Amino acid sequence: MTTQQSLTGLDVVHHRPINFQFSPEEAPKYWFDNDPWLTHLFNALFFAVPDGERWVMESARKQTALIEDEGLKHIVRQFIRQEASHSREHDSVNALMAQYGLPAAAIEANFQFIREKVQGLFGQDVQAGVAAAIEHFTAVLSEVLLEHPALFEHMHPKMRALIYWHMVEETEHKGVSFDIFSQTVGTDARAYLLRTACLLGTFGLGFFAVVYAGQFYLLYKDRQLFNLKSALHCAKTLFVKPAVMNKIWLRSLAYFKPDFHPWQHNNLALIQLWCDEYERSKDPVQATELLLQWQQQHLKDYLKAGYGSSIKPPASHHSNDPANNPAEPA
Repeated sequence: MTTQQSLTGLDVVHHRPINFQFSPEEAPKYWFDNDPWLTHLFNALFFAVPDGERWVMESARKQTALIEDEGLKHIVRQFIRQEASHSREHDSVNALMAQYGLPAAAIEANFQFIREKVQGLFGQDVQAGVAAAIEHFTAVLSEVLLEHPALFEHMHPKMRALIYWHMVEETEHKGVSFDIFSQTVGTDARAYLLRTACLLGTFGLGFFAVVYAGQFYLLYKDRQLFNLKSALHCAKTLFVKPAVMNKIWLRSLAYFKPDFHPWQHNNLALIQLWCDEYERSKDPVQATELLLQWQQQHLKDYLKAGYGSSIKPPASHHSNDPANNPAEPA
C-alpha cells in the first residue's frame, strides 16, 4: 500500500482582530435568503461551531509538544488564534439567534455531549484524526460555497462578511490539522486507516447527528417543519441546483487517497482578493463586497480554467511569508 507522504502545506495563516458586534437588523431571524429551511440548516452548523472550534484547538495544543517542525509550530499558534476568533464571533451570533427563541444552547449541548464521549473513549491520536477530518470538511464546504456567490447575494452585508471571513480563514489553514496529524501520528498504513475512519465517524456523527438532526429540531421548534415551499427550495439548493451538498460529498472523497494532502488542490487564488483588500482596509465587509463583485463578474471564467493548477506543495516549507513560498499564486 502506498501511504501518504509527509508534506507541509501552503498555509499562510494570519490572525485578524475582527469583531463584528451584530445588531438584530444585521442578523435577522431568517438571515439566509429569508428562507427558514436553509437558515436553520446553517444555524444547526453554526450553533455547533464554537464547541467544534474549541475541540480542534484543544487537540492542536496537546499535539504541539510532539511537533518537531518549528515552522509548523508557529503556524499552529496562528491557527489557534484564528479558531478562537471564529468561536467568539459565532458565539455572539448564536446568542442573537437565541433571542429569537431558537434553542441554540440545545444544539451546542448535543455536539458537546458527542465531543465529551469521543474524548473520553479515545486517545490523542483519534483526537488529532477528528480535528483533521473536521478541518477537511470545513475546507471543502468553504470552497464549494465560495464557488456559488449567488447564495449570499440576498444576505445582509455584515452577515455575508462573517461567513466569507470564516471561509477565507478555513481555506488559509486547511492543511494545518492534517500536518499536525501527519507529524504526530504518522503517515503509515495505520495512520491512513485511522484518519479515514475518523472522517467517516466525523461525517456520520457530526453531520447527521448534529447538523441534519439540529436542522429538523430547529424547524420543529420554530413551527416551520411543514413549510413545503421552503423545504423544496432547500432540497433544490442542496441536491439539484446548484447541488452544493452533492459537491461537498464528492470532493470530500479525495481524503481517501493514500497520498492525499489538502494542498494538492491549490485554491488560494479564490480568496486572494479578499485577503489583499482586508490587509489594505482592515474592513471585512469591504473585502467581502469586493470579492463578491469579482465573483459575479469573473468566477465562471476562473472555474472553467480549472483553478489554474493542482500542485504538490514544497517538501519542507512552512512559512507565513508568501515571499518564501514560490508555489503560491500571485
